[in-house]
Amino acid sequence: MSVLIDIHPSSHTLDMYGDPATSSAYSLSGHISISLASPYSLFGNRRAVRILLQSLIITFEGQSEVVTQEFGYAALRLCSLDRDLAPSEPIELTNDGHEDSDKPCTWNALFNLVIPGWLPATAAFGDPLEEDAGTRYALFATAKFVTLDDNNDKTWSLSTFCSMFSRRTRAVHAPKCTVTLRHFMNRPPVPVSTKSLFPMSNYATYARPEHTDDTRDLPSIPLDILSKIQIIASVPEHISTDDDSVPFVIRLRTTDLADADCKRLRVTNFCIDVKQSEKYRGLPFSDYASRYPLPSSSEQPPNKPLLAPHYFHSLYDTGLVTASISPDQIVTHSFSVMNPAQSGDHQLAGDGYIFATGQDSREAPTWYTIDTAVLLADNNTSSRALRVSGTSPLFAVRHEVHVALTCMYDFPENSEPVTERLYFSVPVNFIHVMPAPLSRSASPSPSLRTSDSSSSISLTEPVPQAPMITRGLSYPHSLPAYSQLFDSNGDRQIDYSIPLPVYTPHTPPSADHHELDAAVDSGKPVFFIANGSS
Repeated sequence: MSVLIDIHPSSHTLDMYGDPATSSAYSLSGHISISLASPYSLFGNRRAVRILLQSLIITFEGQSEVVTQEFGYAALRLCSLDRDLAPSEPIELTNDGHEDSDKPCTWNALFNLVIPGWLPATAAFGDPLEEDAGTRYALFATAKFVTLDDNNDKTWSLSTFCSMFSRRTRAVHAPKCTVTLRHFMNRPPVPVSTKSLFPMSNYATYARPEHTDDTRDLPSIPLDILSKIQIIASVPEHISTDDDSVPFVIRLRTTDLADADCKRLRVTNFCIDVKQSEKYRGLPFSDYASRYPLPSSSEQPPNKPLLAPHYFHSLYDTGLVTASISPDQIVTHSFSVMNPAQSGDHQLAGDGYIFATGQDSREAPTWYTIDTAVLLADNNTSSRALRVSGTSPLFAVRHEVHVALTCMYDFPENSEPVTERLYFSVPVNFIHVMPAPLSRSASPSPSLRTSDSSSSISLTEPVPQAPMITRGLSYPHSLPAYSQLFDSNGDRQIDYSIPLPVYTPHTPPSADHHELDAAVDSGKPVFFIANGSS
């Protein structure tokens, strides 16, 4: 006897849109196939298989695991959703009449799970040699049944009596079905500019000098002069990880600085870099645990093991390796995601006296604007890939643009100018932008047998092999997300890419129209005659 079950989701990827939120949810649907096949027999015909299905449970589980050299292995269960797809009463399944077929008889149990919208996206992180660690999601299924012997047509015997007591519940498990969860930001209907899809965000800041032990005793520019250099840095509100560069604008001016000092102050060059900071933690970040409903400690490993844990867990469960994770222990890795072909150093044109002119008007001093773009490293070739900015329970990613300005000041009493490097940084947010709509090719319509409920099993006569849905697209059977159609307050979004109709002046109605309106108002019959011969 052969009883097999398999999970067939409508899609192995679940796409979510917008920021993670506890108020949103998504649907993950599909079906579980139950197959019965009779074993071959050397002594006669094959016997039919009869089972009494008691339960068919599907489980969606999310987990986050991290492996680092600093604190070893840590695991966390993100969610665990169970649903029994079997009817309330046991149901009999048999391949009677098809026992000699080379193909098994198959029943399909439909499922539709509600997946919380706050779950983090699938990601691999931790030790680069441990590719199986990170945030993962998968579907699991278990069927419990009792085997029935077809002895109704036979006389009573001792074997029949013994078989009544030998029946026991059996369980069969489906292979793990991996589900990739992805987060996307809605694509703007109209790009803001040719350089960026999203509008620019402005950050007003003041650069600060950083002195080392080697430069602490050297002459420096007075702090009261440096503090009057006002800086506004502009970066896009969001940056797609598919972009090749980051547009960056720096605006400089002085405020309340004497004209004599403005004429002595120079900005000669600047250095720019984009850095990615990754933080690992063995216990969930406190702010994340307070915002999202993580399972309680009783539902976490080792109290309740994960269904598909990393192989490192066996070393800790057996006691071969012990780890004491401090609640405050955080491991941070920072590196540049800028293209190595770009040095990041930029020399300003001219003599650098950018504050010498345009400072006479104290109401609106002149801004000196630097417009540049930072090339990003290629994710396909870089071992340190560019990630999406965000936070998950055990892993957080932050991006910043670091800028160093080289300033020079001409002291009246010194022949040589004093050089100072000023530093400032602004945050940037990398996202996955929703892909452009795909053209759908014609495909055969699915012919799965359905029932009244999405969680029940079809009771019609089985067929040797249930037909499957053919999928040739990356986004099958997908509907627009709510956030694509409506704003957060429920108002319908306006597509500004569609222009308004051209204005046409109103033409007054003719006399015939007046007569027609009068006839309609008086209740007289009105006849419309079509042009042409009868």
